[in-house]
Parts: sequence; C-alpha cells; structure tokens
Amino acid sequence: MRRQYNLVCFALGSVLLYSIAIFITNLQAQPPRQRVVVFVSNRDGNDEIYVMNSNGSTPRRLTENNKRDLAPVWHPSGNRIAFTSTRDGGNEIYVMDADGGNLRRLTDTNGNNLAPSWSPSGKRIAFHSSRDGNNEIYVMDADGTNPRRLTNDDQSDGAPSWSADGKKIAFHSNREVGNIEIYSMNVDNDIRGVTRLTDSPGSDLAPVWSPDGHNIVFQSNRGANIDVYVMNADGSKVRRLTDSPASDSAPSWSPDGTRIIFHSNREAGKPEIYTMDTQGRKLKRLTENKSNDTDPDWFDSMFLRPVSPSGKQPTIWARLKLTIR
Repeated sequence: MRRQYNLVCFALGSVLLYSIAIFITNLQAQPPRQRVVVFVSNRDGNDEIYVMNSNGSTPRRLTENNKRDLAPVWHPSGNRIAFTSTRDGGNEIYVMDADGGNLRRLTDTNGNNLAPSWSPSGKRIAFHSSRDGNNEIYVMDADGTNPRRLTNDDQSDGAPSWSADGKKIAFHSNREVGNIEIYSMNVDNDIRGVTRLTDSPGSDLAPVWSPDGHNIVFQSNRGANIDVYVMNADGSKVRRLTDSPASDSAPSWSPDGTRIIFHSNREAGKPEIYTMDTQGRKLKRLTENKSNDTDPDWFDSMFLRPVSPSGKQPTIWARLKLTIR
C-alpha cells in the first residue's frame, strides 16, 4: 500500500513539475510588454509621426518627408499604424508597420480622406471623406478595398470611432442644429439608426468610445474653453474632466480604460501631451519641448487576446474587452 502511495505521489509531482516547466517556457516565450504612445510632432520641422513609451521616454521618429502626417492610430494588434498624410497631394489615408516601414496608401480620391479609426477586429477602417462633396462617414477594408459610405446628409460628419463590440460608430456632425453635436449609428444595418447623443450650446467634437463600451470621451467648448468631457455611451451623465484657461483636445483612452490621454497648450502656450485618470485627476505631462506635440493614441500589448475565426488558426489579435464599471 505504501509503495502504491509513493508511486501516486511521484506521478502527481511529475505532472506538477511538468506543468510548471510548460508555464515557465510559455512565459519566457512571450514578447516583452509594450506600452507605447504614437503621436504627431513638428519638433524636426514639419508634422511627422513619432512613438514614445507611455511614460514619455524614448521618443522615436517614424516618418520623414516634407509634407504633413497626422492623426495616427494603432491597429488593435499594435503591429500597424493608420494615419492621414498630404505627402501625395491631398489628404489621404496610409498605413505603415509599427516601426515606420512598409508604407501603403489606402485611399486615392479627389476629396480629403481623414481621421482613420480601426474596427475592434482590425479588419476595417472607418474615416470621413469629402469625395462626394461634403464630409461623410465611410468604412473600408483594412487594405483600402470595398469603400462604403455610411452617412448621407447635406452637412458635415466627421471623426468616427468604433464601439468595443464593432456594431456602432460614434461621430460628430452639424446636421441638425448648426452647431456640432455627437451622434452614434449602427454600422451594418440598412437602416442605420442614427442617434443624437449630445445637445449643447457649444460644439462637441472628436468622440472616442471607451475600451469597455460604457463611455465616450470627447472635447467641447460648451464651457469657457475647449475642455475634455466624458459621458455614458447613451449620452447621459456628461461630466467635465478638465477646466483650464487653455485648450484641451483630442482625448483618447488608455487600453485598460483607466486613464485618458490628450494634448493641451495649458503650460507653455503650445500643445503638449498629458494623461489623467477618468475623474480628471492625477494629471501627468508626457512631452516637453519647444515644438507642438498632438494627436496621441495609446497601445498596451497586455490588453490583447487571440482571435480565431471558426475552423481556422489564430491569425490576428484584437483588444481585450474589459468590464470596468
């Protein structure tokens, strides 16, 4: 009996040691965690795209040309960046690898194509374009094919942002009252179900959906200056997060939804990049130089999960949807 007991203990111990070894091997095989911010700066002459660590250290330049590169956004996997550039004439949308290599042009039209936004799956890009006259919201495949117009009115729609589940897009528009308000719409329905989310005497701009889908951050001049606000995804409970005599603009979320990144000219009269928590506290300045730093977008490789289409091996990565209430 004792011999059988020893054999069982030996077997269980072997299984445990094997499991620990597999865990350590997998842990060691994981790439180092990446916490980086992509942004725009004219510190070297004209507007170019840079990347830095999320604490503001080690800025690296990714693009280099004599035109303007603007509005960079991370692919959900962190391996690509979409942005707008005037390098070939008008405003067109481009994509490049995370190190600035393998540049590809995605749009080529007579109108301006601006404000790219990746879908949560990374398979599509929403943007606004004036190709048919006035600014409307479009969506295309990630390689630039199959462009499709989502809005159709005689006013200006812009700055699309996908919801976490990929079913809706938030955007700003002056379609109803003349001043700019924030709306949301369904992406794939024939009747798109456009819903107005804000109603203020000022202009509400540049909405960005939170990673958990519960909130939308945006900029507004409904107060004395341009400040950062946040609201529930249905437009309720609007809260003002910044209150400075300067302009606080282009807010976006950290991947875990606990902080907000934005640019502001509050200290030196020129835009620099800052972060704060979701209550508008714990302000931290990330950049400090004599030039303009704008349009930040945050990536953290910790908040990824493999996505495996039915019957296929995992081929892409997407953001991990959090539940933060």
